[in-house]
Amino acid sequence: MKSNLFTRLDEMDSIIEYAIPNTDNDALEFLLESLPEFHEELIPKCEGSEKYSENIQICFCFRRSFEKSILNQTPDALISLLKHFPKLDYTYGERDNTLIHLMIVQDKSCEFINRVLEWISQSIKLTSKYSSVLDLKNSLGQTMLHSCIHAKQWDNLNVLLKHKPDLYVQDINGETSLHYAVKTEDLLYVQIIHENAPNQQTFLPIRNLNGDTALHLAIQNGNIEVTNFLLQSKSPFYPHKDDKSTILHIAVEFLDSVKRMALIETILKNEPEPSSGSDRIITRLKNHNGYTPLHLAIERKYSDVVNILLGVDIGAMYIRDDNERTPLHLAIIPSFSDGQKCTEVSTIHQPILDSVLNACEKLDGKHEENTPCSAKHLICIQDKHKRTAMHDAIQHLNVYAFTELLKTGSCLDIPDEEGNILTHEAVKNPDDITYRILLVEELKRRYPDTLYDCFQ
Repeated sequence: MKSNLFTRLDEMDSIIEYAIPNTDNDALEFLLESLPEFHEELIPKCEGSEKYSENIQICFCFRRSFEKSILNQTPDALISLLKHFPKLDYTYGERDNTLIHLMIVQDKSCEFINRVLEWISQSIKLTSKYSSVLDLKNSLGQTMLHSCIHAKQWDNLNVLLKHKPDLYVQDINGETSLHYAVKTEDLLYVQIIHENAPNQQTFLPIRNLNGDTALHLAIQNGNIEVTNFLLQSKSPFYPHKDDKSTILHIAVEFLDSVKRMALIETILKNEPEPSSGSDRIITRLKNHNGYTPLHLAIERKYSDVVNILLGVDIGAMYIRDDNERTPLHLAIIPSFSDGQKCTEVSTIHQPILDSVLNACEKLDGKHEENTPCSAKHLICIQDKHKRTAMHDAIQHLNVYAFTELLKTGSCLDIPDEEGNILTHEAVKNPDDITYRILLVEELKRRYPDTLYDCFQ
């Protein structure tokens, strides 16, 4: 035999099935008034008792009612239910969305959402527990604002922002509403979140768990408009990711060649003015391999990027990676495509090599950190194994680079860590006797006196 309460709950289900879809709020109010006072906090203390069963039944009934009122967009019904049962953090579905999230997930009208939020802000704010209702999270750590931006609900976003949500709240991946806005790849979403942030200096630098700021994400997405906006909004320019990659490194690694160049140009255009007498900073910063953006561009064989970077900072030719290699060292190897060894440099690599060699010529007469700069000086720089670019050119049978570098007449007798000078390197190369002879003959032809003893 059912108790009177359970009978009334069965009746409530029936009335709800009718009242909510037909917006009969009077019938719903009458039923709600007939229910006894409900104390959810007592449920754990009375488990197994009739009171426990009654409370659980009431709880399920209200949960179903909340869902139905949202599904049918009946704000009066939802408000009536909340008056009697102000439980905002009940969760629904696999993502544990609250009823606040459900209004966004089910893409309800901005009028409906605004009406409910206004009532909540006026009525439930008296309880400190619900003072930040818009900041309730689902299992992904997403607030109503995160969900709204992810769903690209522009009208609802404007409604939510009127109710002053906390833009600093981060999801389980550490992402704020600005990270979500950048991921929409729509500048309007980024602008409106940016405009509503209370403090740009603390908001823009926030990183997700991967170490990405909103600017990092914009560049990774190849979004030129958003990148330019964030840079002009004084988003932090120099912070690097966990692997020490700067925003310029990220741009250099972008796969699409057109967007890659546009991103690089946008970044260089927005770099803060260096102090008087100093050089650019962004082109000199290194990643975890000690690579500057120029090292990276040369290794990736991006000749257009190499040209633009050398055009803004030719002094970057002197920066060394963790193996003490300059960009010139990297430009020498590898010099051929598909393992082919011939006097003809691959069509992919030759533009890189030409750009770097031209930059060497332009170094003459310049100074770098109080050190005279010249092609001769650069070519003589040794890596951690004491090898110059000339050693590498011979080792990798790069005849084109070798003959070009020989024109400087420098570092002919500089030994590597094993004591090998250039002639030793040429003679010991076991890969191809034709090239070995070619390299040795070239050395003898150009510098017969200097190297004579090496051929005895």
